[in-house]
Amino acid sequence: MKGLYPATYDTLTDVIVNGNWDKYVGKIATLGLVSGTDPEANYVQIPMGDGTQWSDSFTQDDYKAMVADMFDGQRLPSATTLPRRLPPISLPRSRSTIRGSIKG
Repeated sequence: MKGLYPATYDTLTDVIVNGNWDKYVGKIATLGLVSGTDPEANYVQIPMGDGTQWSDSFTQDDYKAMVADMFDGQRLPSATTLPRRLPPISLPRSRSTIRGSIKG
């Protein structure tokens, strides 16, 4: 997860070094999209620098447009995936079959 380092580091420094645990105890923070126009301001992101390899089918501009759509609520992330179909298996019907197949 890209972009979590600054928030994590700053919070841990504030808690451990500065002794400000009371500011954080019992609180929940959602680290997600905070900007639709500046993807680098968001906590989770694809880095925009030279280290990211873009392609003709998904460009940096496509990514920026997708982030803007997500921030505006026009595009929603999905928490589901298509279930994989597992191959059928057959199990022995009796315990004696299972015991008989164990070599010891």
